[in-house]
Amino acid sequence: MNKFWDLSIGATGYAGAVTDTTTTIVSVDSAASSYTRSRAADGRVDGFTINKPRDGLRYRAAGTSATTSGGSVNYSEIIAMPLSNTGLNVYVSVAANQSFFGVSVNHD
Repeated sequence: MNKFWDLSIGATGYAGAVTDTTTTIVSVDSAASSYTRSRAADGRVDGFTINKPRDGLRYRAAGTSATTSGGSVNYSEIIAMPLSNTGLNVYVSVAANQSFFGVSVNHD
């Protein structure tokens, strides 16, 4: 389980609300260097590929996931860069029609 605070900032320069989030790894594919995770708040499941597009980075394709409330949620294509042994992660949208970046900070 990973607990973290998350903040994203849009193209206009305004920050969204800081969220306190928990995710749990659901599956790991060692051969593909990828994993999926589930977000506790709503059950959203997304996935990342490690060392893509470059070593040290993580890639998440855009997608849609079912939620625990019976609905669905869309999530954006991003590239994330965890800063080793710091508990910090930075990410940026790579979708042509979305401009945002964010920071996540792990906590207990």
